[in-house]
Amino acid sequence: MSASIGAIILTALLTSLVTLGVAWVVFQRYLKARLNEAIEAKAAELSAVLEARVRDGVRRGIRDGLVDLPSDVMRKTTRGITETGVGILGDGINTILGAPGRRRDK
Repeated sequence: MSASIGAIILTALLTSLVTLGVAWVVFQRYLKARLNEAIEAKAAELSAVLEARVRDGVRRGIRDGLVDLPSDVMRKTTRGITETGVGILGDGINTILGAPGRRRDK
């Protein structure tokens, strides 16, 4: 009886090894190439999508930066022009009224 159990275990081990060997050969010869092609195709597809998303993000960032820049520049320029105009007007009124004008040293 122990010989028949040993034969059963030996048969099971040999069958498992043969099955694994056949599976490895099939994978190496047929499935590996197809799997690599599928991975490369998916990588190319994803890289195109990723490239488009990055390009759009960079464009949007530059556009937002350029849109925000003029408003800040305009605000500073408008403030400077207003201060200059108020100073000139104030000096003119002070001259008419005879009050001493204030002097700006900038």
